[in-house]
Amino acid sequence: MRSRASGRARHFTPQQGDYLELLIEVLAKNGTAEVADLYESPFTLRARGPEDLFTDAQIDAIEAVLQDAVVIPNTNPTPRWRPARSSWPGGPSPIATC
Repeated sequence: MRSRASGRARHFTPQQGDYLELLIEVLAKNGTAEVADLYESPFTLRARGPEDLFTDAQIDAIEAVLQDAVVIPNTNPTPRWRPARSSWPGGPSPIATC
């Protein structure tokens, strides 16, 4: 897994990549995650905590992202390209009736 930060590429080990992908999945599903969550299942299935995989600086960066993250989980099955019918003034969406 590669990440871009500060104009340079950063490479992660496969274990770090798996951990970060899991974190992204949890954020997408729940909309939020706390630092304490990193020490509970499902994160502890791969490591006892982030200290097993990341440096202190990397953990600080993960914590900063979690504190600043505002993720709105997608719980609406309506495709993003088509607004819900109720959002069109005066009746159903012209796209929905096609």
